[in-house]
Amino acid sequence: MRLELGPETVEALRAHAVRAFPEECCGALLVDAAGTVTARPLENGAPERRHGFLVAARDYLSLERDADARGLALCGFYHSHPDAAAVPSAADVDAAWPRLWTVIVPVTASGAAAPRAFLFDDTTRTFTEGALP
Repeated sequence: MRLELGPETVEALRAHAVRAFPEECCGALLVDAAGTVTARPLENGAPERRHGFLVAARDYLSLERDADARGLALCGFYHSHPDAAAVPSAADVDAAWPRLWTVIVPVTASGAAAPRAFLFDDTTRTFTEGALP
């Protein structure tokens, strides 16, 4: 299992995490027919953004319409873990979508580190880490 994120996409994820710190950022990962993955930042609608994220239904529907119009497909979501490791939390398990990537970016006041990517198995309710370039 491998998620092909180019350096510019990785940098976009890290920059978004830094901008949102000390709150969590979130966004979608979209892939085109050639396999190029891009990030689309989304608004974090969680009531407590320091320890969670929530994508509003209207934002998700807008994302789907825009992706369809541009010939893109949703391949996952990303979010940051402020002052925490890039390890899926219990909340991440509850929010995970099967067959879609969950990318977590660890971030502190000093900056964002390398993201990690995971796939969720809804049968076992566990994440398996995938490789990033």
